[in-house]
Amino acid sequence: MSESSADNAFIEEQAATLFALYENKAKLFRRWLIGVVALMTIVFALIFWPYTSFRGEEYRLERRLATLNDTLETAVDDEAAFAEQLEYFRSSSEEFYGFLQDVLQDASDARLEHREQFVGPLNAVTERGRRSYAYSRVSHLRNEMAAPLDEALTETAAVFGSWLAREVERWDADSDPTPNVFGEFRSFTNRYYYFIVEHFNDLSNRHFDLGRLVMDLQADVAATQADIDDTRLRIEEIAALQDISTPFGPLPIGVNDLIMIFPILLAVGFYVCVNSYCESLQIRQSFRDLRKSQDPRAFDDGYLAMIAPVWIDPLRAPRHRLIRMLVLVSPLVLFAVSIGLLLWNALLWGDFMDEVRLSAWAYYAAYLISVVLFLEGGRRVVVELQRHLEHEQQA
Repeated sequence: MSESSADNAFIEEQAATLFALYENKAKLFRRWLIGVVALMTIVFALIFWPYTSFRGEEYRLERRLATLNDTLETAVDDEAAFAEQLEYFRSSSEEFYGFLQDVLQDASDARLEHREQFVGPLNAVTERGRRSYAYSRVSHLRNEMAAPLDEALTETAAVFGSWLAREVERWDADSDPTPNVFGEFRSFTNRYYYFIVEHFNDLSNRHFDLGRLVMDLQADVAATQADIDDTRLRIEEIAALQDISTPFGPLPIGVNDLIMIFPILLAVGFYVCVNSYCESLQIRQSFRDLRKSQDPRAFDDGYLAMIAPVWIDPLRAPRHRLIRMLVLVSPLVLFAVSIGLLLWNALLWGDFMDEVRLSAWAYYAAYLISVVLFLEGGRRVVVELQRHLEHEQQA
């Protein structure tokens, strides 16, 4: 056998080995790509997205329910205290009006008594004397009326002082008396009583509004609790979907842990796919160079792309490469959306972190490493494609 025949046989053997290795890498890449893109998309659509959304809704509803219960508890206490004090106001106002009527009757008796004492002496004195005598008797009568009224006002101030919404009219016991002092006193007592009645009606209306508020809050609490129960039922239904088989076997973790590591799995799967893709591209390039060394006219670009395709093929049209690039970076899109959902639904802190195995900082570090994996994977793809194109230009 000539030396040339031996070289060709060796090249054929090396080429066959490289092509077999390429096929294995290409199959591994397709398996990983299908597993990462298809499986992760299914898990995202059926478990991750609805589960995180419902858990976030559950926490929002629970916070709303806690606020409503606090408000309802305060409103119920206020209503009970209001009703008790309103009843005290009602009974006290009735007693006070009776007291005013007694005072008014006493004043009326005093007026009659003074009138009987007033008529006779007026006929025996001069005009000046009559005025002086009338003033002193009316002043005396006013003092007799003012004293019990002041006592009544002091009592009502102690009873209703914190309830009366505006300043109450006071009986001016220090002003100059007039002969119609009894009429003024009677008019004052009536106005004072009607003022209390008006204020009582206003308080009754407020008590009614407070009762309506309590009923509205109770309805809101019941509706919110029903929403929470419905949301929890949906969460349980979604959690049951995790009992599925994967190409790697059944998932050995709980749904909460699956939710937290899902973005990490996306990053790892993406990097593994990128690594398989770059290795496939490198092996194919070595295979092509080996064949070209044997026969420079062999294996044109179209034929090579047909028998040994790679996912993002520099030998294919730009549109073809763009579509496949979008598929390859779809885990990055899912990763960004997943982190956004975790943040939006407040699942990276608070109560949810008490339901997972690892600490929050462990997941934060893992997410940061995941970002690094995406960046490094993207860099490797770009570098490998540039290197391939430069090699083609040199060839």
